[in-house]
Formats: sequence, C-alpha cells, structure tokens
Amino acid sequence: MRCFLPLAAVLVVTVTAPACHAGDHEQDHRILFFSGGDISHISSFSWVGADAALLDKRSVSGPVLRIGGGVGRYTYKTEEVEDGEVAGLVTQGEAMLGWRWVRPGLTLTALAGPQVVNHILSEDDPDNHDEGTHLGAVFAGDLWWEPRPDMVVAAAGNYGTARHTYYARVFGGMRPWSWLLAGPELVAFGNRQSDQQRLGLSVSANVTGTLCLKLSGGGLHGNGNRTGVYGTFGVDRLW
Repeated sequence: MRCFLPLAAVLVVTVTAPACHAGDHEQDHRILFFSGGDISHISSFSWVGADAALLDKRSVSGPVLRIGGGVGRYTYKTEEVEDGEVAGLVTQGEAMLGWRWVRPGLTLTALAGPQVVNHILSEDDPDNHDEGTHLGAVFAGDLWWEPRPDMVVAAAGNYGTARHTYYARVFGGMRPWSWLLAGPELVAFGNRQSDQQRLGLSVSANVTGTLCLKLSGGGLHGNGNRTGVYGTFGVDRLW
C-alpha cells in the first residue's frame, strides 16, 4: 500500500516566506497574517495563521512567534480495503518560537515548537499508521534574499516529528514591475510512506502596501508514478 501524503506538511512553509516584498513594506509592521489553500487531483488543504515579531518591527532582527492551523482532505488507493480507495480528513496545528536575522537584502528565520496532527480515515486501513492523533515537534526555517532590487531568491523547509514529514521549497523570481514578483518554484515533500515533487510557476502581487496575493501552479509527480497538476493560492496581510 502507498499512502499519498496529504498537504498538511505544506502548512508550515508555504505561508512562512515573508510578504511579497520583504523590506520596505515591513518597516512599520510587527505581524504578518496569512491564509491560503492548495488543491490537486488527490488532495486539498487550507490554512490560516500569523507570524509576529515579539520585541520590535519585522524589519529588525529579533525573536518571532509563528502559529498556524489547517484542515484538508485526501484520497489514496490500497488493496487493504474492499472498495480499493480510502479518503482521509487531516487537521494540523503548530506553535513555534524562533529568531529572525535581518540584514540589507537578506532575511533568515529559524523556528521550533510543538505540533499536533490528526487523521480520520473513511475505512479502517491496517497498513496506514497515520490514523489518529499524533504529537511531536516541528522545526522550520526560511530565507529571503534580494541580490539586486529586481531579483529574489527564497527557500523554506521544515521537518515534523509527529509523522516524520518533511517539506522543502526553492523559488527564484524577478520583478518586472515594483509590485509584481514571478518565477519558477521547485517543491518536494513527503513522509516515511510517500513523497511528491512539484515544478511550477509562482506569482505574487502587492495589491496595497500591506496586502499581498500569491498564486502558483504546475505539474506534480508522486509515488506509484502518479502525475498531475496542482494549484496554490495565498493572502498575506501586514498589520
């Protein structure tokens, strides 16, 4: 049996990169609220959370608190059940403390904290050990680098011990206009039972100085040579 990982692992990282344009728009703000969703032919997931600078503004190095939660659905095929397919409902939450280092054109963040993950299956699958509630720790980090004003390189990753999940994303983009950022993204995530790789295009736009919209999509490849497409959307709001 191959259990196709739901997008719970995406929660921590997809939303943790800084707002569309780190730097100028964050000078007078301490909190980044985020929300979004991800959909493919085998799963869907939505999330909400906040990233807060604890002692000063986001443009200054210092301690940070990041909390988030989400819910999603997924399906996978298995010979262990009569109908040959199982549907799952997953909920997840985490709260992390860490430190953000801010330098001109460069932001690094490292965090860690507790994590809880719960899976409910439509059928009793003896080979699926994800079912039930699992507690653990999650470790996360992200990078935002602007080697020049019209170029951005971003990377993010996390590892959760609750179900030994991992997630990694690398993005490189250009700004054809000051309010628009676009470029390719490479994503990989999985656990001990499955993995998935993605290659797509990510676009983000500053609607206002504090509101950012993000869209991405492309192709995916997972266990069992399953291929398809995915789409992700997000909304960031500085406060």
